[in-house]
Amino acid sequence: MRKKVTMQKIANFVGVSKFAVSKALSGQTGVSETTRAKIIDAAIMLGYQVNPIDYTNLKKRSNPNVLAPAFSKGYVNVIIPGLQDKEDGAFFWSQVLEGISQALQQNGLGIIIISEYDPDKFPEIMSTDNLIGFIGVGNISTRILLNITKTGLPLVLIDHEDPIISCDTVFMNNFDCVYRLTNHLIQLGHQNFQFIGNINFSKSFRSRWLGYNTSIEEHLKEYRQGKMLITLQEDDFEKRTAEISKTINKLQSNNDMPTAIVCANDAIALSTLQALQDLNIKVPEECSVTGFDNNEEIIKASPCLTTVQVSKKLLGIRAIDVLIRKLNVPYSPAEKLLISGDLVLRGSISYPPQYNK
Repeated sequence: MRKKVTMQKIANFVGVSKFAVSKALSGQTGVSETTRAKIIDAAIMLGYQVNPIDYTNLKKRSNPNVLAPAFSKGYVNVIIPGLQDKEDGAFFWSQVLEGISQALQQNGLGIIIISEYDPDKFPEIMSTDNLIGFIGVGNISTRILLNITKTGLPLVLIDHEDPIISCDTVFMNNFDCVYRLTNHLIQLGHQNFQFIGNINFSKSFRSRWLGYNTSIEEHLKEYRQGKMLITLQEDDFEKRTAEISKTINKLQSNNDMPTAIVCANDAIALSTLQALQDLNIKVPEECSVTGFDNNEEIIKASPCLTTVQVSKKLLGIRAIDVLIRKLNVPYSPAEKLLISGDLVLRGSISYPPQYNK
């Protein structure tokens, strides 16, 4: 049996005191940001797990799906870092927030959205007697989540999973959606593929890549992935388009041009459509392109983008359902809720070029 990873083991690994590890992993001040980052990285690498939250101030309720009267006047902190900076996903995240707000309102609960904050002052923001729980949306640092665990209040994460903090999570079923989408392209006859999107950007991107890659490995004998395309860092549309164009041009020069490109989300797919247009590569006659999210901005795309329909509001609504259940049954184990998505087949995909001649 694997031995439990202790704070002392982390301290020995990093070369700091156990006291410093304790401060870093409890979200306290008193250690530098560099040291804190090293400690958290070591904790993740060694497999350290924060003890499950002990909801000592909560009691088990008879009906786990109906909010108990004791919580009816409370409110929930919704944490979504850098909301103003999420240009590509503004519509996506606004829909998720709308779902959260709608579900809270139906349960008579208030909402406070925290987007910009100083990690050192975060505990002051959330210290109130009427706070009953937290919803985290998107990528949230381990440091902030460590602060949250100290409150003893329920935490539900949407589209994110922390490597050392165990809590309830809500995701789209990213793996299955892209697995089915890739299967569909293979059934159309495509043999030469590329995936575009930074697979380390988020848990969702990684799951989409795994769904895609699993389908490829099951059906195709040979496959070469452009490394730059799965480490794509650019958030700006023009810079991202230029990087994609550069790589696709290189693939084309090496006679390795894909006939189908599966993108990690719609924003990347729009850049890919533009890059192909700049290279005079016709979509879908010469190359099929797919996205993920079915966001508002793809309506103007030409050709119309094949994508995956994400139930954005439902992600928020179901997160509140999970939170209420945790309030009513505080000692239940953490769960991961997966929501299915539908393939939306449009004009950006077709049979491979040899079938169109």
